Amino acid sequence: MRKVMEHVLEKMETESAENPQSTAGSVSGTEVPAEERVRLFCLDNPLSPDMDLRTVKHLMWKGGGDLVLTCSIIKPERLSL
Repeated sequence: MRKVMEHVLEKMETESAENPQSTAGSVSGTEVPAEERVRLFCLDNPLSPDMDLRTVKHLMWKGGGDLVLTCSIIKPERLSL
């Protein structure tokens, strides 16, 4: 799932660069690992970065057809001075 998380972030960064007026804001910051910047869910169950797609489909999805994942971007915490 870690690779999927990285892919989601890459798409978000590309989309943000193409549309600078987006309200989503920038999600760049390569110093922070993908698993700390995005969460993936299958059927509202959070997925571990160490899981693979086959495991998710077999243990959680259990249905035919395409596997549907949802994501949530984690906003960085603001440091107060």
